[in-house]
Amino acid sequence: MNELTEKLLQAYFIEGKHIGEEQELVRLAEEVGLKKEAVQNVLASGAYKEAVQQDIREGAELGVQGVPFFVFNRKYAVSGAQPPAAFLEVLNKVKAEEKPSPLNVVKQGDACSDETC
Repeated sequence: MNELTEKLLQAYFIEGKHIGEEQELVRLAEEVGLKKEAVQNVLASGAYKEAVQQDIREGAELGVQGVPFFVFNRKYAVSGAQPPAAFLEVLNKVKAEEKPSPLNVVKQGDACSDETC
């Protein structure tokens, strides 16, 4: 997946390819080792259409209007190209809000009174 993502980004942003065209998608997928027929079948079937539509709806609900767009804990977002300090600020907020849930360990003697444990 990472390799194909890199191929898609390079094709679009560096090479100026139209990655919305089926032939281009198939070519790129083949370059990372996917089988041409399998890729064509997935694209023709629309198997992931609903999942993509759900991602689009979710992005709209979150206020995504461009890329890059990063969401942390479904509460904080960083939009656009930002300096590392912006990410650090958000990550520190998320960390400060996280409350570790204590693990309650019950000892055998505390849990059993009839000596069957």
